[in-house]
Amino acid sequence: MSKSININEAKDQLLQLPKQLDNEPVIIITNEELPVMVAISYDQYISMLETMDILSDQEFKEQLIAGIKEDKQGQRVSWSDAMKELEW
Repeated sequence: MSKSININEAKDQLLQLPKQLDNEPVIIITNEELPVMVAISYDQYISMLETMDILSDQEFKEQLIAGIKEDKQGQRVSWSDAMKELEW
């Protein structure tokens, strides 16, 4: 479960939030008990951007989904066969 703090607490704790994000990956900031924003670490933010960029490539996304399905069905290629196929 994510930690939640109200917006006034967030304002008062602004300088401590980066340290808190070492222990909590996400801090939900609320106003009048409703979520209004989320605090995440910079590294987490960059990771999310990279993931969105990768998944925005439709062809790659389809290949990834197909590969996951093949893996679940036990359809795997050995490392040595993969290296031969790639001519490494």
